[in-house]
Amino acid sequence: MINKVAIVLNGPIDCFLTGSIRDYAFVIAVDGGLNHLVKYDMDADLFIGDYDSVNDDAKGYIETSNITHVDYNEDKDKTDFELALEYVKEKCEIKTVDIYCAMGGREDHTMTVLNNVLAYSKDLNITVYGGDQAVKVLNEGDEIKVVNRIDVTSFSMVPVDEEFTVSIKSAKWELDHETVSRSSSLLMSNKAMGDHALITAHKNRAFLFITLFI
Repeated sequence: MINKVAIVLNGPIDCFLTGSIRDYAFVIAVDGGLNHLVKYDMDADLFIGDYDSVNDDAKGYIETSNITHVDYNEDKDKTDFELALEYVKEKCEIKTVDIYCAMGGREDHTMTVLNNVLAYSKDLNITVYGGDQAVKVLNEGDEIKVVNRIDVTSFSMVPVDEEFTVSIKSAKWELDHETVSRSSSLLMSNKAMGDHALITAHKNRAFLFITLFI
């Protein structure tokens, strides 16, 4: 059993989803994300959504299974995904969350997902999976290891704030308390050396993108 919450969205499906989703302690299907789970014969514990992208098979699953469903009207001020994060924050004991099928589709959807993740990153430990990447938020004071494995091809950081101060050790390009502007490309396409690279966020925040060979 993986002591995490999995949230499945309605973006393009990828190999991350079909790996270990059955082993999660709690699985949330966000609207059309239930289509993916039903297609691959995987169960969800909770459905959250307004049904605007749910297919007939997924609707049948809701009607015939014991899944708990929290239904919303299409006319609302928050996306189904943000409502799912809100649910985990307020009602789940587990605060570590993996998000699947979140990237690779409409760019406005991807950017909104990442902005939602940023907003909840101080309350939840979130990793987003999609395409060939895993994404995390580096909050001020965070220290994260990027392992040097054959399936990890590179890592990049994109500052969220106007300036981001970071140290990188045991990497192809190392930095020591470097302050990087949001418009800079200095933090793109680095590689761990030795067992792992060590990233320390000293001031402000950034997205960490880990590109995988899959």
